[in-house]
Amino acid sequence: MSTLTGNDFFAASFAHWWGEDARRFFRPLEGEHFATRQYTEFLMGHPG
Repeated sequence: MSTLTGNDFFAASFAHWWGEDARRFFRPLEGEHFATRQYTEFLMGHPG
């Protein structure tokens, strides 16, 4: 969900490790934001 808000912690970790400026992977949030996840089920056919 962090990339949804424009904040990529994974890429920032690598940038920091390589000595690059990790701040470019973050952007400030203004106002309230809500991120949700949804669970998905898949029904697969029965062979035969």
